Amino acid sequence: MDRTQHSADWYKSRKADRHIAMSGEMMCKKCSMVKDVTEFGTHPNMLNGRRTTCKQCRSKETLDWFNNHGGKEFRTIEKKRKYKEQQRAAHPEKHKARNDVMNAIRKGILVAKESCERCGSTGLLHGHHPDYKKTLDVEWLCVPCHTKEHTIEE
Repeated sequence: MDRTQHSADWYKSRKADRHIAMSGEMMCKKCSMVKDVTEFGTHPNMLNGRRTTCKQCRSKETLDWFNNHGGKEFRTIEKKRKYKEQQRAAHPEKHKARNDVMNAIRKGILVAKESCERCGSTGLLHGHHPDYKKTLDVEWLCVPCHTKEHTIEE
C-alpha cells in the first residue's frame, strides 16, 4: 500500500468517526463501548471536536497517572497548605501583622528598605516584627539575620 492510499484510508476512517459523532454516538478507544457523544470530552484538534476516550476512561487514566507520577508533588503541596492553615490558626497575630505590612506596602503607607538593617546586605529582605501587636513596626532583615533573630528568640 502506498502512502497516498494509506492517507486516504485514514481520512475515510476519520470521516466515519465524525459521522458516528454526528449521529450522537461514539465508540471509546479504551473500553470499546458505544456511548452518547456527551460522554466524551471536547478537544479542539479532533475532527469531530471530541476526545477518543470517554470521560470515565479519561478520569481513570488521569488518576492512574497521578498516582504513579504526580502524587508526590501534590501531597507535598497539600502538606504545605495544611501546615500554613495550622500556623494561621495557631498564630493569628502573626498572620494579621504580615497582612497589615503587605497592605501598607501596597497602599504606599510603608516602604520596604533596600538593605538589611543589621548587616547592610542587599537582596531578599524579610519584614521582622519585634512585637506583633505593633503591626507596622517592622525591621527589614536579610534571610541570615532574620534566621539568627528567630534562633535567638527560641
